[in-house]
Amino acid sequence: MPNTALPTTLPSNWEGQELTHMPFLARRGRRFTLLFARSPMMGRRAPLYSRAGKKRIWRLAWTVCNPKVGSYGEVQPLRTGLGRNELECSPCLSYHDGNAHVSFVGSTNHGTGEMKYHLYRMSGPSLDELAPAVRVNSEECYCGFWRPDQTAMANYDSNIVHLRGAVNLRLDTDFGVLARISFDSESPERILITGAIAGDSRRFRGRPFPHTIVYDIHERRVLGEVLHSGNNVYKPSMCGDLLATARPGPDKASESLKVVFSQDFSIAPTTIQVRALSE
Repeated sequence: MPNTALPTTLPSNWEGQELTHMPFLARRGRRFTLLFARSPMMGRRAPLYSRAGKKRIWRLAWTVCNPKVGSYGEVQPLRTGLGRNELECSPCLSYHDGNAHVSFVGSTNHGTGEMKYHLYRMSGPSLDELAPAVRVNSEECYCGFWRPDQTAMANYDSNIVHLRGAVNLRLDTDFGVLARISFDSESPERILITGAIAGDSRRFRGRPFPHTIVYDIHERRVLGEVLHSGNNVYKPSMCGDLLATARPGPDKASESLKVVFSQDFSIAPTTIQVRALSE
C-alpha cells in the first residue's frame, strides 16, 4: 500500500467530543460511507453508561465522507430499533441489487439482566430508509457479519469462525479470543479477523493485545497481518487503499478510542494460521 499521509488524519469537526470506535468504510462510485459506533454524551460531556454503571453505551451512526480530502458530512444516527440501553457495535455495509445491507452485533438485557449478543441485519434503499433490525438467527454471536451472499459468526471465548452462505467453512484460528470479524468492502472475499493470541501477556488499553489478519475465503489462506505505520491495529476496516481504525483517545479508559484514517498500512507476513474445515 502507498505510504501516503492523508490531508486530515483525525478531523475534529465530524465527531465533536464523542468517542468513536469500530469503523466500517465502504465506497459506492465516488461516495464513501462510514459506519461506526459512538459513545453518546450527557450534558457534562460524560459518556453515557448502562443502568448498572459498568459498561459504556455504544450506538451506531454513519456519515458520507471522503477521508482522502478531509470532507465529512453530517453524522446521522443509524436507527436500528434496539432499546436505548442496548449496545450496538461492529457494523458492516454492503450493496446488492440496488439496496444497502447493514449488519451489526447488538446486546439484549444490557444493564438489566444476563447480557447476550446477537447478529442483526437491516436492508433498504438507503441508510436512512432501512427496515428495523432483525436477528440473523437465534444463535448468540459476539462478532461477525451478514450480507446477502455470506455470513460469518463467532463468540468471544472461541477460536472458531463459522462461515455460511456462498462459502461454508469452519475456520480454526490460532486466536484464543475473537473480537471482530468484517471484510474488505472493495474485495469482500477478504475477511478481517481481529483477535488475541492465547498465552500473549501483552495488553492494549487493559484488554488482550490485538492482531488483525486478512483471510481469503476463496483461496482459503491467510494473506497476512494488517499493520498501520508498522503497528498492530484494533478492529479496523479496509476499503481498497484506505484503512479506518481506532486509536487511543483522550483518557486511559479501555474504550476511550477515536477513529482515524490512513493509507500508510500494509498486509505483512504473519505466523498466525487458520485451518479451513468443513462446516
